[in-house]
Amino acid sequence: MEPEVWYLILCDDARSDPANFLRVNVTGLLTRIRCRDVESFPYVNPLLTVLIMLSECRGTGDLSVRIVHDQTEAVIYRSQTRRLRFAGSPDELMGFVFRVRDCPFPDLGLYWVECIFSGTVIARQRFLITSSM
Repeated sequence: MEPEVWYLILCDDARSDPANFLRVNVTGLLTRIRCRDVESFPYVNPLLTVLIMLSECRGTGDLSVRIVHDQTEAVIYRSQTRRLRFAGSPDELMGFVFRVRDCPFPDLGLYWVECIFSGTVIARQRFLITSSM
């Protein structure tokens, strides 16, 4: 059985709250990235953070993220796979953070961040690369 995705968030940063381990602080929620110089593609973004919150986690599985260009369906980023072993109650919410460093976006347009569990895409979140002009 696949985990249930509660949240798939693209942001600048996500960190656990040291005063309350049940709280995650999200900074800079992203729905689009504006490029100033549309003449210099690929655009390389220095750092994106992907926060994934899951429930219904049982047994073991592999978790990863990738970024896909909508128009060409090319995978422009693929994280390393994390092998997970779930020991708690399936109704507990589990959080995972992936840091995407120096991701090259080949063009303006629509992109998808995909959450992959044991080879299956279980969630997708759209975002745009746009021009500031």
